[in-house]
Amino acid sequence: MKLFSIFKKKEKKVNPEQLIVSTFDSNYKKLLDELTLDEYCWDKPFGIKKFECFVLAKFVTDYSFKTLYAEDIDKDQSEGYERLCNSHFIEQHDIIFNGMLKFSEMESVINEKIECYKTLRRESRPPECWYAIYSDFSGNLTFDEANEEVERQISGLELVKSNAKFKKLVPQCELKLEQTKTLTKAFMSAEVIFPRTIRFSKAEFKKINLKKIKAAFKKLDKAEKKKEKKKK
Repeated sequence: MKLFSIFKKKEKKVNPEQLIVSTFDSNYKKLLDELTLDEYCWDKPFGIKKFECFVLAKFVTDYSFKTLYAEDIDKDQSEGYERLCNSHFIEQHDIIFNGMLKFSEMESVINEKIECYKTLRRESRPPECWYAIYSDFSGNLTFDEANEEVERQISGLELVKSNAKFKKLVPQCELKLEQTKTLTKAFMSAEVIFPRTIRFSKAEFKKINLKKIKAAFKKLDKAEKKKEKKKK
């Protein structure tokens, strides 16, 4: 066994910039593809869903990296990661939203949303934190509110059924109850998608070459300063 471990080929570490870009892009696609499914009861225009998933992808990507390497990186590496990820995020934001939503105009909104998700994650343990985040970005009832609403509607339906005068209201009440029950199931789906995406991200980030983060950051900084000079 020891002999095998000696000759076992070490996993090749990946360039930081390349890995951060690919992980963020994958997270955005995964979240957008999943959260726009009907089962999530997210009644918003597709453009808003794209924006919300884009911001969620940033939160999930950052959270995954920072919790994975919380005790293994120094301040320079942490700031280097943030700089590399933020650069790609800003660039992609203005490409994806094609000037309709400029990052410079949306920066405060984006930061506020991400800080909100951080707080919700910090203040509650799983799965409650994922329920809270889902409720926040979707604009739906909270997990407790949705379940209380189901109980209230069940009681209301029983009352309607027991009174012949309200017979015509039964189908309407049954439909409303079914919709609310579907919403409670959406929380269960959210409980799966966020941890799954985080596990994927951490598995990817285990491949990162931490030692090259500083060099990648300096290279990016140099390139951006060069761009700024050309603009002047």
